[in-house]
Amino acid sequence: MFTPKFTENLDKLSDNYRKLTLKKIKFLAMDPRYSSLRTQKNGDVFESSVTMDIRIIWQFDPVDSSVIVLLDIGHHDILNRL
Repeated sequence: MFTPKFTENLDKLSDNYRKLTLKKIKFLAMDPRYSSLRTQKNGDVFESSVTMDIRIIWQFDPVDSSVIVLLDIGHHDILNRL
C-alpha cells in the first residue's frame, strides 16, 4: 500500500532510482528482512535501503499486519523527518 506522500516523493526520483525502488519493493513484499534491504526498526516504523543514500520508510498496517504501508521515500536525510 502506498501513501500519497510516498507516491509524490517516488515521482521526484530519477528514472534509475525509481526502477531500482520498484525492484526493492518486490524484495520487501517477499521478505521485509531481505539482506540487501538492510531493514532497521526506527521507533514505530521501519527503514529499508534502496541504495546507500535512498531509503524507504514503512510500517505494517495496524489492522492487517500482513500488509506493508509505504510511508515515504527519499535521500538518507529523510530519517531526520521521522
